Amino acid sequence: MSEALAVLRVGMTCPVGLDAPQTTAAIRAGVARKLETSMLDARLAPVILGHLADELLPPLDPSLAARGRLDPLEARMLRLASGPLRELLSKQFSGATLPVHLAAPQGLVSERFLPELARQAGVGIEPSASRVFAGGGASLFEAIIAARDQLLIPGRAKFVIVGGVDSYFDADRVEALERDGRLRTSGPQDALTPGEAAAFVLLSTHAVCRRHSLAPLAWITTVGLAMQTEQLLLGEGLANAVSATLAHGSPEPIRSVMAGLNGESKAAREWGVALLRNREHFAEPLRVQPPAELIGDAGAALAPVMLGAATLQLRARKLAGPTLVWARSDAGLRGALLLFAGA
Repeated sequence: MSEALAVLRVGMTCPVGLDAPQTTAAIRAGVARKLETSMLDARLAPVILGHLADELLPPLDPSLAARGRLDPLEARMLRLASGPLRELLSKQFSGATLPVHLAAPQGLVSERFLPELARQAGVGIEPSASRVFAGGGASLFEAIIAARDQLLIPGRAKFVIVGGVDSYFDADRVEALERDGRLRTSGPQDALTPGEAAAFVLLSTHAVCRRHSLAPLAWITTVGLAMQTEQLLLGEGLANAVSATLAHGSPEPIRSVMAGLNGESKAAREWGVALLRNREHFAEPLRVQPPAELIGDAGAALAPVMLGAATLQLRARKLAGPTLVWARSDAGLRGALLLFAGA
C-alpha cells in the first residue's frame, strides 16, 4: 500500500459479544461460545455451531419481510450485519451516507444485499460507490485494497466502510461441510466448527484525519494478497501473502498475530510455512490469537472480527503491536495486513 489507512471506528457482533467492546474483551479473555443447534448431523447428533440466539438479533425490517423473497440465510445475515453497522455510524457519523465494501460468502450474497442492508440498519449506503466481495474468508483484504484506491483518488471519498458478514446457521451449508468431511462432530478431527459474525471498520486517510482533527484507533500500513493454487506447495500462498505484507519491512518485529486458524490441519500447515518463510520479521515470544477457536469459523466475517478486535486491543494497549492479521478463502485466496496502534 502506498499510504497507511486510518481505522476510525469499529462495529462488531459475534457469538461472544453483541458490540465491539464486548466482543474484543471476550476474545482477549478467551471466552468461547459454541452451542448445540436444532440441526442434526449424519449420526443424528446436534450440530455444534458458534451462533447467536435468534432473540439477540434485531427483527427483520417489516418492509423487507413483506417482500417475501428473502431466503432465511440472507435474512439472517442482514440481521447480523445491521447492529455492527449502526454501532459504527453512531455519534459523529450518524446520518452519513458512505461507500461500503463488504466481504461475503461465495455465491450467497449479491449486490442487492447492500441496499437491503441500508434498509435493515436504517443507515445511508452510497450504492454506486459500494461493492460486494463474495470470495469468502480472505475477501476483506480485497475490500481494503479497493477502499484504499477509492480514498486516495481526489474527490472520490473521505471515508469508506469495510467489513464482512457470514453465517453457517443453515442446513445446506452445514450438510456441505459434513459431506466434504470438514464438519467437526465429536472427538479429535481434522475439521472445523462453523460460526457466524459481522464486523465493520471505518477507514480514512492521514490527510482527512488531520483536516478534521480525528484520532485513529489504529493504522493499516500494508496489505498482501496471493493465491494458493494446485501448482504451489501447500502453504506457499499464505507465505507469499505474508511476505508481500512485510515486503517493505517493519520498523520493529511483529509481536502479535490474529490468525485465521480454524481447526483444520491445512490452515495450521499453511501458517507454519508462512511463519518459517518470514521468521526474521517476528518477535520472540510471539502471541498468536485464533478467534475461530472461540466463535467458530465465521467465514468471510472472521477476518473483519480479527481486524476489529486487534484494533481495539491495540488502542487499549492490551495487545503488543505491530500486529499481523491473516485469513484464507476456500477458493485459494490468501490475505494479510499489518496493523499499528494509533498515535
